[in-house]
Amino acid sequence: MKFLKSYTGAMVVLAAVIVLSAPLGCLRSVNAQRAQVLELFAQGGQGDGGSVASDLQDRIGTAQNLLTVARRYPETDGISDLEGAIAWAQGNADPDKGAFPEADVNMGAVCAQVIAQLRAAGVSEKDAQYLYGFEAELSGAADRMSRDEYSKAADRFNRKVLGRFPAVLLRNLGAVKELALVADVND
Repeated sequence: MKFLKSYTGAMVVLAAVIVLSAPLGCLRSVNAQRAQVLELFAQGGQGDGGSVASDLQDRIGTAQNLLTVARRYPETDGISDLEGAIAWAQGNADPDKGAFPEADVNMGAVCAQVIAQLRAAGVSEKDAQYLYGFEAELSGAADRMSRDEYSKAADRFNRKVLGRFPAVLLRNLGAVKELALVADVND
């Protein structure tokens, strides 16, 4: 206790406070910037809900509708693949999980395969119209996602915030994760 009351003890305590306050302040600042980008993911740039999150949910909903049509044709090979892809996309619809781009791209690819199989199998005229609608909905939502402000903001955050000192240290220590970017499914 005598040490803490001495000049040397006070300097050690002061140095410890300074050393600890810098990374904690940086962490707080980086997390605040990250939260702003995540808000773009959830609410969109206009704050109206037109966002990557809503477009991703639209794509999942369309895939579920495709699954309903595909179940009318039990000879379709991709039904279980489509069920799995939908479940994976639903379970990873959060940018913090980091797998949402891959899950979404996979789901889109499986949807395209199932649509091709259904067309080859010869579906009813009404179901053929549904398939064209599903393709348009999937493509439209993917296009909106690829142009959304979230991807630019997430890329900027990953490069300019987490790529520079001292935030790069927090990233390397696992205190802050990079944000997942929307995959361009139209390439």
